[in-house]
Amino acid sequence: MNVLQFLVRCASLPTMSLSAVSSGNNRINNVGDALEKFVKDVFANAVNVTAQNSNLAYSVTFSYCGNKNNPPDVMIKGGDAIEIKKIESPRARIALNSSYPKDKIYSNSEMLTLACRNCEKWTEKDMLYVIGYVKNSDIKCLWLVYGDCFIANKEIYERLKNKISTGVNEIPDIKFTETNELGKVKKIDPLGVTDLRIRGMWHIDNPMTIFEHFENYDQSSEFKLVCIMQKSKFETMPAEDIYSIESESSAFFTRNESIRNPNNPAQLIDAKIITYRKK
Repeated sequence: MNVLQFLVRCASLPTMSLSAVSSGNNRINNVGDALEKFVKDVFANAVNVTAQNSNLAYSVTFSYCGNKNNPPDVMIKGGDAIEIKKIESPRARIALNSSYPKDKIYSNSEMLTLACRNCEKWTEKDMLYVIGYVKNSDIKCLWLVYGDCFIANKEIYERLKNKISTGVNEIPDIKFTETNELGKVKKIDPLGVTDLRIRGMWHIDNPMTIFEHFENYDQSSEFKLVCIMQKSKFETMPAEDIYSIESESSAFFTRNESIRNPNNPAQLIDAKIITYRKK
């Protein structure tokens, strides 16, 4: 399973409404949860199937389905890690909470659960961000952008995180405890009954803003689908999936563009931009 197959399946759906997305026999009322379920269902080819068949499709497609507190949301067996985010306006920023943005994900990351580390044999996965703009329970725009197209490498974020943690830990007469957060202080007050957790709250501009000079939000479209990846990533896709996107009969429009290198904006990298519009 790969992102090109997701695009083709997504474009073939008769509706992009989340109002009918359900878990088992119950409709999901939380829009963010419904979007996540929708994206997983399309990847697993499990849209509008029974709960039993959905579970089977998930087990075949994914090696890991995560939780709200630990990235990623899902990992494809032998493929990409995926983080799914809902926004309520095209220019809204993306809240990442305590997890800094990731160009790729590594099995030795301290933010991962043990289940995620051990779900398959892996050391590194490409990180795919799926950003959905939802209005009145309808997906108006869905962007799929690989982290290495707009996010710097992990050293940039970890250096800052470690500097802050080190600085906090150098405060005298304070008892610190081991934590994956920026810091955790025990027994701050004379009675020793007050603790302090120091957490990072990371935000990042969403790709609709970062790449708006290539693709603007089109209010006239019923639904718009955009995918951005490095050209080198696109060229690793199976030939039949590339053909389904680039053939003359395809409903997709593909083009090559040069985007800024997230680690050095003075350099440009070759990228592939794929779009689809449903009028």
